[in-house]
Amino acid sequence: MLNKFIINNISINNLYVIFFYAIYLYINFSFALLFFSLLIFVIPLITLGKEIDKSHGIEVQNKSRLGGLIIIITLLIFYFNNILVLKNLLFESINFFFIVFFAISLLGLVDDLFGKLGHLIRLYFNIFAIFILLYTNNVFLFRDTEIDFINYIFQYKYLSYFITIFIIVGFINASNISDGANGILSGISSVAFLVFYLETGDLIYLKLFEVILFFFIYNIFIGKVYLGDAGSYLLGFLISTTSLYLYNTDIIPAGLLACILCYPSIEVLMTIIRRLLKFQNPFLPDNYHLHNLIHHKFKKSKFKQFNTNSLTGITILFLFSFPSIAIYLFLPEKLFYLFWFLFFSQTTLYIFIYRYLKN
Repeated sequence: MLNKFIINNISINNLYVIFFYAIYLYINFSFALLFFSLLIFVIPLITLGKEIDKSHGIEVQNKSRLGGLIIIITLLIFYFNNILVLKNLLFESINFFFIVFFAISLLGLVDDLFGKLGHLIRLYFNIFAIFILLYTNNVFLFRDTEIDFINYIFQYKYLSYFITIFIIVGFINASNISDGANGILSGISSVAFLVFYLETGDLIYLKLFEVILFFFIYNIFIGKVYLGDAGSYLLGFLISTTSLYLYNTDIIPAGLLACILCYPSIEVLMTIIRRLLKFQNPFLPDNYHLHNLIHHKFKKSKFKQFNTNSLTGITILFLFSFPSIAIYLFLPEKLFYLFWFLFFSQTTLYIFIYRYLKN
């Protein structure tokens, strides 16, 4: 009975996802069991997720939004098989970190499957979850900068809580916005975790980089599945909390973090400003993000015969993410302050391109 149900719900697109992930994980980690797990449990859910009509403003086809679920299952198997080594992380209460991590991912998964969660419910849930994380793990609190006046303000702990919650929740929403075109969020995440690994040497970041890079390649060339809310919330939470952790422990400077995460950060900030200036709700979705405008331009140009969704994602990465990793690999550490110059240059570039395409 179960086999008949699975066969009736398997599509060719879903088989692509399972096949590529199975081959990758089997070759690198010898987990043939993962293939069975994904085949039995994930495929029916992916098919169910395709019934929910929640487009990103670019895709006209209602493709699967449950790519994040595959990443969650993969990370769980890595964790329980001791591939993700966590002993070097200095979290005060790592159990609460994982509780919040899975709670936020589950929130996105519920929205992917049923699509009935309002924006305020998600916002309040994320704020509460992040507050629990900060209350149990002070290492994530943003409280130390190179500006004495700001450090004086952060002596008032409730302000530190407020700003940290704003940063994490804001980046989670920024990541969700960035999942609107193939490869944007997975590409940015790959760059981020590669830098985290090179700066710390912790294998946990290397494994995250490998898994997400593989999804990025699949997403660019096949593009039959999105990360969805589960995947974007997962990556947004991991990247923002890891960035704060590595910054607070003096491992990675703020300028480098600003550069590698510039597109989602600039996009969500500009989106909020744009909507407030028009007296619109800053939390409601729209189709006026930069990647939407670039995709629209490609659709009307000579590039329309290509996969314009993936072409849009690659364009965003070449403009806002790949320059930072290229400079990082060749720039001496003593010149890392130049990353701030790159960040403000990219902000200016964003404004220029946005105004040009909008007009």
